[in-house]
Amino acid sequence: MAKLFFAFIIAFQFLGSGIANANEKEALACQLNDQAIPQYVKEVRTHIDSCFKKTVMEAVFSIAKRGGYFTPAEGSDVFGIPRYNYKNKKNIPTKEMIESEMSKFATWYWPFYMDSLKKFPELKIIPERAPIYISMEIDKLKARLDFPIVITKGESVYEVKDPYWVEIPCKMTNMYEISLEIAEQKLRDPESTCLSCLYKLAKKHDVKIDFMDTSEGQIFTIKDEESTYLGAPLRFIFGIDYRDKGNILAKIENSESDNELIQSLPHGEINWSRALIKAKGSAVKPKFSRGALRRDWPSAVKRRAKVDAMRNILETVKTVQVDAEKKLGDIMNESDIMRIRVLGLVQGAIILNTRYYQDKRVEILMAVNLMDILGTLAADELIYRESVDYKKVPFTSDDQGKDEEKTNVKDPGYTGLIVNAKNLGLRPALIPRIIDERGGLVYGLQTVDPEQLKKAGLVGYAKDLNEAMQNDRVVPKPYVISGLKGSGKNNTDVVISRHDAQTIIEKGVWTDYLRKGRVIIVYE
Repeated sequence: MAKLFFAFIIAFQFLGSGIANANEKEALACQLNDQAIPQYVKEVRTHIDSCFKKTVMEAVFSIAKRGGYFTPAEGSDVFGIPRYNYKNKKNIPTKEMIESEMSKFATWYWPFYMDSLKKFPELKIIPERAPIYISMEIDKLKARLDFPIVITKGESVYEVKDPYWVEIPCKMTNMYEISLEIAEQKLRDPESTCLSCLYKLAKKHDVKIDFMDTSEGQIFTIKDEESTYLGAPLRFIFGIDYRDKGNILAKIENSESDNELIQSLPHGEINWSRALIKAKGSAVKPKFSRGALRRDWPSAVKRRAKVDAMRNILETVKTVQVDAEKKLGDIMNESDIMRIRVLGLVQGAIILNTRYYQDKRVEILMAVNLMDILGTLAADELIYRESVDYKKVPFTSDDQGKDEEKTNVKDPGYTGLIVNAKNLGLRPALIPRIIDERGGLVYGLQTVDPEQLKKAGLVGYAKDLNEAMQNDRVVPKPYVISGLKGSGKNNTDVVISRHDAQTIIEKGVWTDYLRKGRVIIVYE
């Protein structure tokens, strides 16, 4: 009888622990402080816990930057930011929709981290389904991962059934409620913005609220600086469209001018002036088709064309010159995190246009935001670690005395800097540097405010000097100089004279335009 009772206890523990030795039918009692669980099983669980939290963070931060959407909403701009009152109608996601979108993103993103289970080569790990559920609560998010796995080592087989849980302190719910109030106010009065109302909302919820006017309306950013991931605060971004100007994306596609700096590449193009990477994809209906493909061939062929376009965007993204030394593809090869994040950006590419041809061919034009890529680099601090250590002082007091054309130090009222680098063979890059003739750093990554860097990039790009002088980035009074030559391994840095360097450093302090990134380089 005692043996029978003991066997019953063992069986009960087997059902409750969720981790069992399938060969010997022995229970590993979690009730005994996990002492009976093998160390390698604990290590696998710890690793999955870590990957799960990172996945949830990626989902939360990515969905927040798109106003609560994973799949771009109707009327979203080219950067995926939704218009909460598109065509004078409410286009605001519900709380349940945002939870669903975050859950979908996390479930989609999870397999990228599962590749890291290869770090346990001696184990045979058989993962099963992995749905992730994220819910929003006051001042926090909760997430659950259902990820039963079977771990085999030698003759021992262990099954892990327990779900994984994570809580993330953040103001996502508060930020969503703020967006509702702002959207309701703008729907009532589209032409005005209540600054005192924004101040009260920000103070009430302990967040920061910024907005930016655009040709279509306004973009609002709600920032929770207490919640950070990879050094970047949580941002909830959405747009208010106060003018109905039709298809915004089609207008962007068709309004490119000859004076914009566009770099054509084998798989796509980079519009440096608009900070867009664009690529086309195409597919054609098979001659012989059956079933669903025959009944609804446009949708099926469109999906194939979209995959082709995303493949071409990825190849184009890899060719983006980051600085004088490296392309983005080089950094992706060196960093798994960067590779995963860039793949996520490509997955979120926006469709600019879809064309259907008489030969039953579908062509899709897609784009990603170059500033999203720069923001990803800046968030991971990769570009700061990779930056070249130039001399920080471009001139000395002795040099000033020798310069016959001494600058008269007074407020000149300059609001920006334009470097005319035409005919120098300069190549555009995400992080170009302006240096003097002796290699002293005049303007570079360390000069500009990090927040401004993520919003608008290090410099603006232009092909025409006159248009550059009218650009909002530097108006109304830019300081215009000429570059002497290109520099760096890939000719992405521009060299200016010592006198111009001295003028920039001395007089730039008055308006602080360098720190604000109010710089444009004119290319060929």
